[in-house]
Amino acid sequence: MPRKTKIAGSPRSCKFPDFESDATQVVASLKVAIGDVLDQLGGVKRPTDLKNQLDLNYTHSWQLVTLVEDRKGTLGGAQNVPSRATITRFAQAAEKQGVTAKQTQHLLQAYDAFEEVVTRHAGDRGSFNSMISAASMDDDWHVTDLQHRRNVFRGISHMTGLRALAIVKTVICTQGAKPGLWNSIMLSGLSDLRLLWKKPAVTVYQSRYSSKKLGAKARQGVTRSPLFSDRGLDGHLLREFCTGPEPKVQIIEGENGWIYGELLDAPVGIYGESTLAFGSLCSGVPSPVETIGYVAAEAFTLVPSEHMVLDVLIQPGLVEGWKPSSVARVGVSQTDVPTPPGQLFVLPSRTEMSRLGTGPVMIKEFPQYRQMVIAAAAQQGWPIQEYESWRVRMEFPLYHSNIRFQLTSPELDAKT
Repeated sequence: MPRKTKIAGSPRSCKFPDFESDATQVVASLKVAIGDVLDQLGGVKRPTDLKNQLDLNYTHSWQLVTLVEDRKGTLGGAQNVPSRATITRFAQAAEKQGVTAKQTQHLLQAYDAFEEVVTRHAGDRGSFNSMISAASMDDDWHVTDLQHRRNVFRGISHMTGLRALAIVKTVICTQGAKPGLWNSIMLSGLSDLRLLWKKPAVTVYQSRYSSKKLGAKARQGVTRSPLFSDRGLDGHLLREFCTGPEPKVQIIEGENGWIYGELLDAPVGIYGESTLAFGSLCSGVPSPVETIGYVAAEAFTLVPSEHMVLDVLIQPGLVEGWKPSSVARVGVSQTDVPTPPGQLFVLPSRTEMSRLGTGPVMIKEFPQYRQMVIAAAAQQGWPIQEYESWRVRMEFPLYHSNIRFQLTSPELDAKT
């Protein structure tokens, strides 16, 4: 009889255990067990009362009371489950206040079951918290997400030696001189950029101004020029809207039609903070109405930033009744090389999208923003105060990620 050969790497079971079901069960049981102890303590409802009664740390008292009082669902508040040391201390102190040993033993058994699920499904508590957050995607998840992104911002700022208050991107679209073509102005800004350690140059702007020879088909025939064309490449820097003294910025040409703006020899620290603004004019853009069926604009995080704001202003009537949407992403290719499958990640982070009405609206982190948009549009003779205005805002965007705003035609939206 031939021996059965074990195939390396084959799964032990064709059915994986369900994480959400297991987690829901053990968290619900733990809530009941903690609640029963609080009831025997006289029905404690406030963290301060529990702290005073059992001489516990306030944070631990808050975790225990908040976990039991959470009514958003059985997984709600699961990130607030205390450590084993806290649960043990809570049980011991409760027994001294008259809670039965049977009840505290039930609590410790419920915590054993909780830890077993954490180990079996997640491996560690940090991963478990991320998994339960993703399972609920409620307000608690987004609060935690913001905390993580704030921590990432601080870490990346430390490692790169850079930080900015805000990244601002504005796209203004209007009908071109020829049917089927649009023109657009693209404005970019960095507010309160600060260096934490000395470096000779920092890339603060990038843009593809031409793609006659290379580039995606959608950009064929599109020309991009400095907003102030009489200044040559230097016309991309909007000096009137940069902080003084005048920043030392050089605009250089790269490969494949890219241009870059580099800040040179900037001072270190708060006294060297600078606000920078850039602009370019695009001509001959194929109208999305007749081609792809959507208008899209993206803002990228070139430097670690506390805020990122993307504005889109469109001439009235160009996209009447189109549906707005926004998304945060990482892994997006900024070259002509397509992003490999599986490398484009849509972040579940909350992006605040709103329709602002008409005309440019101030951005508190960039005081001269509104005047800059008005001046750029006036140079081309565009009545910007009549343009429809949308905004997407994200706090602590991930480094080298982007936010994308899109207006989709009713026909394309129906297909998708």
